[in-house]
Amino acid sequence: MADLADGFIALPGGVGTLNEVFWLWTLLMHGHGEGRMLILIGEPWEDLLKFMSGRFEIDPPIRALIRQAVSAEEAAALACDTRIA
Repeated sequence: MADLADGFIALPGGVGTLNEVFWLWTLLMHGHGEGRMLILIGEPWEDLLKFMSGRFEIDPPIRALIRQAVSAEEAAALACDTRIA
């Protein structure tokens, strides 16, 4: 089903949500989500992104595909932005 998506959005959740986020992150790393973004809504994701960026080597083009939004409105704006940096 991920092949049919234009992008991905995740809200804070539990272990299952974390599993899904890492699964999507892996897809992006292996080129299966070319041109798609993973948008993480909410502040809890900020700590995860800092942890991952500080302890693991993440290619800048992949990291640019993973965005954080504070609100649904901000996530919608990111999703509509076609300029993926």
